[in-house]
Amino acid sequence: MYSVQDTPKDTLFYFADPAAWIIGDSIVYWAARRVQQEGSGDLGCGAPVAWHGRRDLDLGQSKEYLSSLFTGEGSIQSHIIQHVGTNDLESESKSAFSSELKRFFEYVSGQGSIIIWSDILPRFRYREFSDEQQGLVDCKRRSLNRATSNVITSNTVRHMNQSSELLSRPNEMPVSLRDKHGPGGFPRCGG
Repeated sequence: MYSVQDTPKDTLFYFADPAAWIIGDSIVYWAARRVQQEGSGDLGCGAPVAWHGRRDLDLGQSKEYLSSLFTGEGSIQSHIIQHVGTNDLESESKSAFSSELKRFFEYVSGQGSIIIWSDILPRFRYREFSDEQQGLVDCKRRSLNRATSNVITSNTVRHMNQSSELLSRPNEMPVSLRDKHGPGGFPRCGG
């Protein structure tokens, strides 16, 4: 048994009594829509999951969004899988991101929930950046993922088996999966 709430900005797809919430930006939004079409969303582990995707959500907005979910759902979820998207790559410095991340983790821990961090996934194209900058932005994504791993020593989702079909909408392929000699070139950044 599952429920769906779908608006132009938010997609919520959840089973009754979910074991975990997945919170995130447009990647979670689009994943929730895909899960809705397929009628399954348990991540292949047999445990019910609630998908809460909001387009354009960034880490700074996640605390408020999560707070509204706690209030709206009437209970505090024990496990929260937090996906921060590329909206933060476009606006945050590494130190500002780390500070915001620590505040968010403290908030979630204070609510009695366990946070599971989902690495920032690659995108087909990072908005607001030229073709020449795409590789550098992808390096920043990898750098923020490594910095987050230093804050969270466990409970991290690594996304090792990424495929362009699963990570993007039709006719798109994430930057890090394209040919390294594609538009703008892709410098090696050690991640």
